[in-house]
Amino acid sequence: MKKRSFVQEGGQSDKRVEKRVEKKGGEEMKEKFDKEDKECNEILKDTLELMRKIREGETIPFGTIAKIGLDLRNLNIDGDYHLYEIAIVKQKLDLSGSTVKGRLSLTNMIIDGFLNLEKINIKSTLYLIGITVTGNLILKEANIGGHLELANAMIGGDLNLEDAIIGEELDLRGINIGGNLNLTTKKRLKRILVSETMAQLVHFAAPTVPLIVDRRGK
Repeated sequence: MKKRSFVQEGGQSDKRVEKRVEKKGGEEMKEKFDKEDKECNEILKDTLELMRKIREGETIPFGTIAKIGLDLRNLNIDGDYHLYEIAIVKQKLDLSGSTVKGRLSLTNMIIDGFLNLEKINIKSTLYLIGITVTGNLILKEANIGGHLELANAMIGGDLNLEDAIIGEELDLRGINIGGNLNLTTKKRLKRILVSETMAQLVHFAAPTVPLIVDRRGK
């Protein structure tokens, strides 16, 4: 009987090892992809449920976290609505074209992305106090019947109020804007509350609007 050489035996052994490694690696990759798919499906399910609750006007608990953006365009709320201290991990909060027949509060929200309030219609006051938006805050053509409260907001990108209508005063005290400021509203603002450090920038953006300068804070 012809004996197999050591080289032949070693080569076959190496191939068997490689096949086992490939099989194990394939199983691990499959497990990884299955786990990621499951997590994505759970995130999508949770996000859709959160959007359903908001659209139906249900109360959202403090500290709720949305792991992907919320598309709530053309939302219709018959009265006041509050989204206190909600965090959106990435992408956006889009409320463009929505109608709120009362007050809307997004106080202390954290949005790692942009906030789109273009053409929103709010009968009373819009509260954006202490909000953090890493991207742009868009209020283009917004119609706000009451005050626009932006005190202590942190905006990483632009603040755009082009062609917006603000029924009462605009509060920008303590605001921080990383990008451009556009205050070319459709109707002249009644007055703007502003911190001393922002007074010059705001005056350049809206030179005909009376400023009430708060010299106590930043």
